[in-house]
Order: sequence, then structure tokens, then C-alpha cells
Amino acid sequence: MTYTENRNFMTNQKLLKVINYKFNKLPIDPYLEDHHWELAELFSALKDSFELEQIYDLPELTYFFPFDQTVLLESRFLASLDEKYSKMFKEDLINGKLVPDATSYYECFHETNQKSGDYKVRFLHYDALDDLCTLSHEYMHHLSSQFPTIRLSSSACKVYSESLSMLSELKTLDFLEHNEIAKEDLEHYRHYIIRRNRNNILSFLIVQPLFDFYLSSCHLTEENIESLLCENPVYQQLDSVREALSLLADDSFSFKNALHYQHPLGMIHASSLHQDDISNKAFVHLIDTINTVELSQFERFLPKKTSSELIDATVSEFGFQKCKK
Repeated sequence: MTYTENRNFMTNQKLLKVINYKFNKLPIDPYLEDHHWELAELFSALKDSFELEQIYDLPELTYFFPFDQTVLLESRFLASLDEKYSKMFKEDLINGKLVPDATSYYECFHETNQKSGDYKVRFLHYDALDDLCTLSHEYMHHLSSQFPTIRLSSSACKVYSESLSMLSELKTLDFLEHNEIAKEDLEHYRHYIIRRNRNNILSFLIVQPLFDFYLSSCHLTEENIESLLCENPVYQQLDSVREALSLLADDSFSFKNALHYQHPLGMIHASSLHQDDISNKAFVHLIDTINTVELSQFERFLPKKTSSELIDATVSEFGFQKCKK
């Protein structure tokens, strides 16, 4: 669709009014408000650096992981980090806190009840590598939250908890490689990580420019869309801007989910830490402190890197080649 053809729909303000209303109702994360352009630049560079077609038609995971082996390996992996984690895990297993009933990655979570202090850790149950890696991911959320000892998340935990959980997945792969388990599946699973973050990245890049206009004036206009069609490469690549705006205006579309930056940011920082070969001791320190300190203090524990260095680390971590320009 040409620029002239795209202009034809812009006299219709209804979609923009609905989108503006949805922004009015959106709880705004302080970190997102302050860093949304920095995040957009980081995610855009990540998108441009990957040959994204490589994440489609991935081979099926082939190694069989019965449930007993999954929990045994998780216990051994946690013990390799710190024996106290393995002890907590075994107690949670005995007490029924581990629930293997999710049917997709997006149903996995660390569920907590602030009032009662109860919690459950839900993870996949496919008898494949997914089970162990999602269990590592979700149980790391439990460990880093220190729930129920600490029931409210620090600002550091709200921003960087996914970084530690994704690092736990990468270290789980190291643990399996060291023990020569499921070797044929390990690299495939890295591509699975990229694939499940792709939609987060693309959704963020579509919504963030509108979010920026909203923050500037609390009102979206046709001129805003015109400027995106002239200047924004993501909008220029859309088959139909009207269809994209219609999707954003739909009741089922969540701006909170679309502006969710923690998973892709977590993947990037986890890649950087893993590429730096972070020690288990240093990793345990991050786990034990993320919910006891605020954002600025926790960031002092992270390596100081430029956006370019973070992207290079992520590209190296997942074995992709940079796109030919």
C-alpha cells in the first residue's frame, strides 16, 4: 500500500479516539515512561540483527524427560548454584507447590497470594526440554521474589526479574551440556527462546511510537500517523496501517501486554551476563538481592555496556548471523 493510499483512511478519527482512550486507562510503569525510547532503540536493533526467518519451522524437541527426571535435574541444577535453593525446591515439591499443568509457555507463572502467603509454581508438562527450562524459569521467579518473606516487588525486581529467570534457562542448558543430556535439543531450544520473544518485540515497536505521542500531548492525531508513515520504518513496513490501528483499538488487544518490555529486555541482559560467563556465586548474589534493593542500586551490579554491546552479546548467544544490508 502506498503512502497516498494510506492517507485515505486518516480522516476517520474513531480508531484514534479509541486508542487514546485505552492509553488514558493504562497504568504507566515509571521505568517504561522514562526509558521507552531507549527500549525501542534496543529492540529495533535486536530485530534488525536477527535473521528472524530462522526461528520458524524449528525441529521438534526429541529428548524424553519424564516428570521424575525433570524434578531431579532441576534439584541438581539448583544445587549447583546453591544448596539452599535445592533444599527449598525439594520442600516445595513435597508440599505440592510445583504444578506441571500448563499447556503453553504463556500459562507458566509463579502464582502468589499476598494475603495468605501461599504460592504455586506452574510450568509445562510435555515430557520435553521445555518442562525443565520453564520450571527453571518460573522457580527462579519464586527465588528472586523471596515470596512469601517479601510480598511486594522492588523496582529492581519489576524491571529485571525476567533477566534472572532467562539466565536460569541458559544456565540450565549449560548444566545439561556439561552432563551430556539432550545435546541434540539444546541449540534448538535457544531458537525457541527467540521465537517466543519475537511478538513482544514487534508489538512494542508498533505501540511505543503512539505511546510517545500520547505522553507528549495526551491526544493522538492524524498528523501523528502521517509522521510515522514518513519516518518510522516499522510503520512503513506494515501491509496496512488501518488494519494495525484496528487491531490496537480492538477490545481484546492489551496495551499493557504490548508494552511489556521485561521479557525481551530480560533476554538481552541474560545473554550479556551469560556471554560474560557470570559465575554461580555472582548469579546467586543477584538472585538474593534483586527484591531487597531498588533499581539504581541493583543496576550497579550489572556490567556497564552500551546498547551495541548488549545486542552483540545477544546475537552471539543465540548464534544468529547479522542481516546483510
